[in-house]
Amino acid sequence: MPAEPEQILSFWFSDALDSPEAAKAQGKFWFGRSDAFDEEIRKRFGDLPERAARGEFEAWRDEPRSALALVLLLDQFPRNLFRDSARAFEFDAKACEVALGAIAARFDQKVHPIEAVFLYLPLEHAEDLELQNRSVGLFEKLCERAPDSMKSQFEEFADYARRHRDVIQRFGRFPHRNAVLGRKSTSEESDYLASGGERFGESKNEKNDSMEKVEFRRATLQDVSAILRIQSANYVANVPVEEQGDGFLSAEFTAQQVAEMASDLGIVVASDSESVLGYLCGFRCDFNHGSPVLAKMLETFDSVQFEGRALSSYRVFIYGPVCIDRAHRRRGLLRGLYEALKKEVAGRFEVGVAFVARNNPHSLQAHVAGLGMAEVGEFEVKENVYVTLAFKVN
Repeated sequence: MPAEPEQILSFWFSDALDSPEAAKAQGKFWFGRSDAFDEEIRKRFGDLPERAARGEFEAWRDEPRSALALVLLLDQFPRNLFRDSARAFEFDAKACEVALGAIAARFDQKVHPIEAVFLYLPLEHAEDLELQNRSVGLFEKLCERAPDSMKSQFEEFADYARRHRDVIQRFGRFPHRNAVLGRKSTSEESDYLASGGERFGESKNEKNDSMEKVEFRRATLQDVSAILRIQSANYVANVPVEEQGDGFLSAEFTAQQVAEMASDLGIVVASDSESVLGYLCGFRCDFNHGSPVLAKMLETFDSVQFEGRALSSYRVFIYGPVCIDRAHRRRGLLRGLYEALKKEVAGRFEVGVAFVARNNPHSLQAHVAGLGMAEVGEFEVKENVYVTLAFKVN
């Protein structure tokens, strides 16, 4: 698909900058739900968010209008493309990074106030109180330079920002995202949502509610056969080339190795009342893995830096492999598995390290943009390139 900033801006804003009436009409597409609008984005721009997250459009950061288009690709388009799934929020960290850079360069002062709204929204979407407070300040200041004919609309934008901030101030996160992200709601959050708490336009639906029935727990030996089944179905040699774009496993473990991991550091699984839906392994660096790819990655730990220190200087465990049954993807299970594994190893390890094949962009994107892992190195085995990822446990 072509990637031209002005095409993106023209599509998104249409004639909304011309009058309050036009802005209000376009707002129904921005903040409402339209299957036709979502489908138009999919047809014209569907591959661009992932390309943006991979860094293909970094040069767009340098100018006000192209930076705005990049923010739209990372913050708004995913919410249309991936409604009611964890992927809707997968690009938020990158969107916030680009938006903060644009604001620091005062690009928000060089675009129409309506356009500036969308430079500020990544901050409003952040589950971070400092960014929320900054969002409120920016939206309140934006009211001062809004056209007189649009003042009331900008007051609504500022009020919406305050409402987002208030939720983060109270809970530290948005409770309405818990189900889709695989997070267990506290009793206070459940009561809040049940009593009509803020959902900010995101509908309550059976798919998301079903996530409340998913359990993230440590695997038992009885789960080994289910883990092997999911592993076999998703190992690269068993996945048709045309389906590899949705991710695949680069390493395969025996039943004995899976059982040993489950008994040692641990494997966490996502399960419902009927079956295991996905799993995430974690093991020590000295585990007898028998994998040439893992062995090569471990050899790099003295030279690879994470937050100013060599990986070998940390108490490190190996994250992965992780795999989710294809029928249950895009339900927030990856996030739930990730948080459950971190709880399992907290206090024993400082840093988790993973690898992803460079030619597996779906998995790379899910871990970097989705979970916030850092790319810290790269290595090669049999002409295949792998990326080393790292993250803090606490």
